[in-house]
Amino acid sequence: MTLRFCELRVVVASSPDAAREILRTHDVDFASRPIGPMLQLVFRGAEGLIFAPYGDGWRQLRKICTLELLSARRVHSFRPVREDEVGRLLGSVASAAAAGLPVNLSERITAFVADAAVRAIIGSRSEHRDEFLRLLMDGLKIIPGLSLPDLFPSSRLAMLVSSVPGKIERRRKGLLDIVDPIILEHQEKRAAGGIDEDEDLLDVLLRLQKDMDSQYPLTTDNIKSVLIDMFGASSETSATTLKWTMAELMRNPAVMRKAQDEVRGALAGHDEVAEDSLVNLRYLQLVIKETLRPAAAPAGAIAAAAGVPQPVPGARLRRASWHHGAGERVGNRQGPSAVGRAGGFRAGKVRGEWTRLQGHGF
Repeated sequence: MTLRFCELRVVVASSPDAAREILRTHDVDFASRPIGPMLQLVFRGAEGLIFAPYGDGWRQLRKICTLELLSARRVHSFRPVREDEVGRLLGSVASAAAAGLPVNLSERITAFVADAAVRAIIGSRSEHRDEFLRLLMDGLKIIPGLSLPDLFPSSRLAMLVSSVPGKIERRRKGLLDIVDPIILEHQEKRAAGGIDEDEDLLDVLLRLQKDMDSQYPLTTDNIKSVLIDMFGASSETSATTLKWTMAELMRNPAVMRKAQDEVRGALAGHDEVAEDSLVNLRYLQLVIKETLRPAAAPAGAIAAAAGVPQPVPGARLRRASWHHGAGERVGNRQGPSAVGRAGGFRAGKVRGEWTRLQGHGF
């Protein structure tokens, strides 16, 4: 179905057939994320990785990030950082518990994820972590895609009377005030020949900047956008997922007890939490997957898709996750009897079989 918010059209893929047409048959046509006037103010032509339009430039940047930044070898190299930050988190919680103090788990999770991400990206913790997270959270509140200029993109008056552009500019300047000195410090270090054997992600980007194809150059503005993408995607989304998961576990004591029993059984006899001990936590993986089930990012249409209700070109696309994840699944089959329980938290067994962790069902 098609929803219209002023000049903004949103197409909702509310059936498995429509989802299949969009997410598989015409995947390329819907590969780009929508960028409204407010996001254009944020990126100013250097969209980074998340919001870059689908094309050769995006593929080149994605290739760099996949091979040089997010490869299995690179991710494994940051394991000591992750384990150190987990130890710091558990130590802070244990200290608070021993003193009988309340623990703000949301704040501690956010700080833990941000510190782990920042150390992997720039090689050390940032003294501006709290300021960056504040600017990031403020930005996520300001740019939901429903500001006046986004609802009336053809209207200059909407841009003039809205307070959102000014707020975006102030937060953009604040982010650049944090990112620019970090990049400059790494550039000066490279120029002085002080490169460590263990490169962080920013070192890799600066090294590749000189080797990029001139047709799709990796500019300093692109690097800034990629850094902000990496900071935001690794800190905000991971922290939010952990918070959602903890909230769902607290709302479902039976699921909490089962997850606790699995963790305590897997870690019995271990003095510390190591990543090797987590690979067999099958039920906990189901809990996380169930937490993520209702969440899906929007896509933008760049062409018409056969089998999808018109009008589509130029519209924003939403998959009806609540509906599609509602059915009772066995393999790729879905039972309509379970749709009424879509809002429930159902991590566990379905008809005596483990729910699939992966699949291509719609």
